[in-house]
Amino acid sequence: MTEPGYQPSPAQVRRRAGAVKGLSPAAQVAAGTFAREFQRSTTDPRADERTAASEAVRRAKAVLTDHEALIVQLVAGYGLNVKEVADKTRRNTSALKATYAAACEKLASHYERRA
Repeated sequence: MTEPGYQPSPAQVRRRAGAVKGLSPAAQVAAGTFAREFQRSTTDPRADERTAASEAVRRAKAVLTDHEALIVQLVAGYGLNVKEVADKTRRNTSALKATYAAACEKLASHYERRA
């Protein structure tokens, strides 16, 4: 578990987002893309860039169920690992990994269509 108040660096968050075992290469890239857009939407000093990133995050979340969007936001957006999310939500770790993997596959097809 991470310490309360711990903030991983943006590079650490992107690495963690795609580091879940069982993700296809496209899903790993999609998780990293979501992580980068999420970070830009919250930390970019330019308002127009934050707005564009927020719209990108909103469009990405629109292809996911609410449950998938929450898991992706916690893992890819905030840099928590799946076990931490499972512990915090009292859910089964394998089920959350499967949900995260499925959500990343959906994001991969979303980003592929967008490109």
